[in-house]
Amino acid sequence: MKRFTLVFLIAILTLSCSDTITRDETVFQTMIDNDFFRSQTGVAYLNDEGHLTIESTTNESVKLTTEFSQPGIYTLAPTGVNSATYKTYLGDVYTSKHSNIDGVIEILQINEDGYDGNFNFNAVNETGDTIVFHKGAFFNVPLGNPGGGDIDEPGDLPTEYMLATIDGTLLETQGVTRSISDGRISVTGDFDGAEINISYPETLEPGTYTIADQADLSMDYTEGGTLDAATSGQLTINAAENGFYLGTFNFTTESELLIEAGSFNVQ
Repeated sequence: MKRFTLVFLIAILTLSCSDTITRDETVFQTMIDNDFFRSQTGVAYLNDEGHLTIESTTNESVKLTTEFSQPGIYTLAPTGVNSATYKTYLGDVYTSKHSNIDGVIEILQINEDGYDGNFNFNAVNETGDTIVFHKGAFFNVPLGNPGGGDIDEPGDLPTEYMLATIDGTLLETQGVTRSISDGRISVTGDFDGAEINISYPETLEPGTYTIADQADLSMDYTEGGTLDAATSGQLTINAAENGFYLGTFNFTTESELLIEAGSFNVQ
């Protein structure tokens, strides 16, 4: 298979003379077979179903898609949402959707700078040529337009936000607030009249907590004055310091309403 070593070398020399990762910059890098690819451009975005796509595009592009936006390991398969594609500068497309796929995308964390994670997979083009992506990593990839349409420039997402899919429909809050009272933190998002409220003890450290294991954790959805409390669910606190709170969540309510792919950033 014809490789594009010269193109990769030019891209590497243009972006950096060192493989050292600067953690306060957006970095997307991977080995493609034996060639090193690195880019300092990247954006993450959500579609209407809450699926996350992380994409880096220069004269070539690598696109990673996962079913949800929360930290976790997403196994790639011949069918389904979890997938990866690579497009060369000549327009040749390689995909992870083939019968011998072996790969994963792992979202490690979400913080104020964006998404961090790693990946590896093999991909095939229409003529059956195979390439292998390994030692893949991305850092500080910012969330762009959550609507899944045209991608905003990095950093266009409001400083404070809450996103969630409600029974499969992605919604973005009209506003989000944070309050502290009696030792509890409450984060409330306004979804055009409906509200999602998350409440937990101020003493909780960053980590993952479930309603089943954390009695003081509560989440609910309110619409038309009717409160629908969560019966099960999970909250991940990614950051909680200096008045800054960042996290992800999902829960199921008493009426079996499904709230998924939730995330918030509030100060």
